[in-house]
Amino acid sequence: MLLNNYDDVFPTGKMTPVAGSKYDFRGQGGTPLGDVYLDDCFADLDKTAAGHTVIEISDPAARYGVRVTALCPQVKAIQIFAPPEKNYVAVEPQFNLADPYSPLWPPGTDTGMVMLAPGDATVWKVRLELLQT
Repeated sequence: MLLNNYDDVFPTGKMTPVAGSKYDFRGQGGTPLGDVYLDDCFADLDKTAAGHTVIEISDPAARYGVRVTALCPQVKAIQIFAPPEKNYVAVEPQFNLADPYSPLWPPGTDTGMVMLAPGDATVWKVRLELLQT
């Protein structure tokens, strides 16, 4: 999902494929972040047969990583925040796209908002696993 800039971080209403870009982290064995600054919302997610979204972050030097599995099929987006000058990555599975009520989204776009009637409920679940690499 394209943003206006990294100061405001507002969506533009436009999506672009990550394949072959510096944002394509799907490579076998992972892809180093290097000096890539991330404060981005990823959508059109790859799902397991059970409808889960799986994100793995690892630090080869420390020989550990974490797997975040969004267990709700309704998770539509993953917000990733990773400033290159810091030693952390924030992974945020979300039901909705960034700024889901923005008029910038084309009419008919499923922005992922979960609408609940009075008395209804929804569940948002993730599983965290520590990995030894």
